[in-house]
Parts: sequence; C-alpha cells; structure tokens
Amino acid sequence: MISLFKKLLIFPAFIPLIILFASYQLLAGGSEGKPDPLKFYTECRFSDGLRIVEVDRLPSDVRSRSVKTASGDKSISMIDGYRIMLAYPDTDYFINLKVEKSAPMRYIQDKKHIIESFEFMSAQSKMSPLVRYKKSGYEIYGLNRMTIQQGGVISIYTLFRDDQETILTAYLLNQDPNRRKFQSFEEYCFLRDRFLSDYLFCIDFASKNNIFK
Repeated sequence: MISLFKKLLIFPAFIPLIILFASYQLLAGGSEGKPDPLKFYTECRFSDGLRIVEVDRLPSDVRSRSVKTASGDKSISMIDGYRIMLAYPDTDYFINLKVEKSAPMRYIQDKKHIIESFEFMSAQSKMSPLVRYKKSGYEIYGLNRMTIQQGGVISIYTLFRDDQETILTAYLLNQDPNRRKFQSFEEYCFLRDRFLSDYLFCIDFASKNNIFK
C-alpha cells in the first residue's frame, strides 16, 4: 500500500484522492458500524473544480423504479442507493448521479431492462447513436444530444458494475447559459468526457484497494 502511495504522489493531480483514501481507511478502521459499500461513490474529488454539492440516501420506502422499453414499462429493483448532485462553483447543477444497488437475484434482469430502455430511447429520440464501451471494470452505455440549444438533459450514461451488482446513472444537465461552465457543444463534450474519465479513475482506484469491501 505504501508503495502505491509513493507512485501516486508523483502525480500532483492525484493528491486529493490519496488524502481522501487515507481518511476513508482511518474512518473505516475505527468504525464499529456496518460498512457502507456504496459510500465511496459519493466522495470522489475532481481536479477541475467540479464538486459534489448534495448527497441524499435512497428513502427506505423506495425499492424500485420503472424504465420504458419497446415491450412496455419494466421495474428496476433497488435495495440501497444515493442521489448525488454535482456542480462547478457559481453554476447550476451539471450532473444528477444515481447510484443503485440491485436486489439479490435481480441484477441481471435489471441490467437487461436498462439496456433495453437505452435501445428504445435511441430508436425513438433525436439523440446520437447508442454509445457502448467497457472501462475500468464497468460496462458503459450512453446517449447524447447533439446540441446544447434544447433539452434539460444533454446526455445519459449508465455504468454497470457486475461484480458489485451496482448500477450508476449520470444525467448530464443543460443549464441557463449565464450559469453554466460551457458555452459551446464542444466545451460541453470536453467536460462530459473529463467527468467520466476522472470519476471512473476514482471509483476504480477505490475498488482495487478494497474500499468497497
């Protein structure tokens, strides 16, 4: 572990993550409460000023949501989760991030229905073709509008973590032009891609160092 810290200290941009990781380890080691396997998803730091500004736990009486597919509405199970709102300083919300833990024996079905929902939205909407790729242990699906001139949601990205049976969905939001970080579609795409890259690095680092355990 110490050798890992020494390697990361070479890169100054990783220092906030190292501090956060060390703090988390100390808190986890001294806590007698039940570990929260989703907590770290709510605690990443970003190098460009993007910040987590609100974190809400899934209400105890909410245990499912629905998605639209070509064969009708489908139920998605949730036994735990968070809503995480992210923004740049002095701007409106940029990202509404949902973290959801599927019910036992339901993850494979939940994943199938969400992918079917993406395929349905891709066929029905004016968004770009469905994006699919794998990175850092996650299977990722995304849809993007090709303009920032309309729509409250510009992009939707869902990240599946099969070994954790966890589903993350990021809604990247449009904003008032006077209260947003980007002023062109190209600037938006840069911020979107940097968020996805930085967030995946953060949660992959946590997973590989057993923070989820």
